Amino acid sequence: MEASRATTAPSAFELGGVRQVVADYVTLTKPKVQLLLLLTTVTTMYVAGDPSVALVVLTLIGGSLSAGGAAAVNHYWDRDIDAQMTRTATRPVVLCDTQDNPGCGATADTTGVLETLVRLGAQGAVVGYLCDAQAAAAAHQAGAGAEITIALGGRSGPEGVKPLEATFRIARLGNGRMRTTGQVSGGRDIDLGPMALLTVGGVGIAVTSKRMQALDQAPFRHLGVEPKDQRILALKSTCHFRAEFEPIAEKVIVVIAPGGYLADPAQYPYRRLRAGVRQRPLGPDRT
Repeated sequence: MEASRATTAPSAFELGGVRQVVADYVTLTKPKVQLLLLLTTVTTMYVAGDPSVALVVLTLIGGSLSAGGAAAVNHYWDRDIDAQMTRTATRPVVLCDTQDNPGCGATADTTGVLETLVRLGAQGAVVGYLCDAQAAAAAHQAGAGAEITIALGGRSGPEGVKPLEATFRIARLGNGRMRTTGQVSGGRDIDLGPMALLTVGGVGIAVTSKRMQALDQAPFRHLGVEPKDQRILALKSTCHFRAEFEPIAEKVIVVIAPGGYLADPAQYPYRRLRAGVRQRPLGPDRT
């Protein structure tokens, strides 16, 4: 099986082009901190005398560049220390399985991220929500606490995606009927069909019988999983997960694993796309 490729700094084209680059620079340069510096600088200049507008503008530009550069160096220098901050050390790392997002038409049953977590021996990880009605039915037939050997997920492609064959423990069962609680789509009564929390090694999988993007925490809790208490959350979502899961995360890592929704629009096999249409922000253009 093709291994998943995870990166904390995906290419700009994969995650929104120039807007993502700008957002990254804003984060690096800490503009809120800069504002305090520049306000005190300008105030001091006018207290000391009557500077020209040109001098004030040049001072602000120079101060911004100097402070932004210092902030960027600080980010780099403290990159290991930041990861050990006690304020966030107990929060889960969120893996965004962006190319298997059912909200974009993907199947929600690819196994690239799951297989990698199991192969690497991840502990305290939970994947959600993986849609496999056959696996859920087998779990309900066997009962909670039992073990079943099945081929999980990977039934719908794309090429290279295969089921994960393993012996799973049935940790919890659910009927799939619940009310959502989150900011994106809270207060809805939903029915995901028979559900099961399967575990293999240190990895749990929240299995549903119907597809649902991981934009709400209710299906996890339906299976007895409290998201904020996990070490790793692998979510089948592209961006809707952020309102509900990013506030509880230590960090969010976007994962480009095989799936039906391609993060890079230039990778789609267009056949009737007219010449001159940009396939990504800033190109390339279709020829």
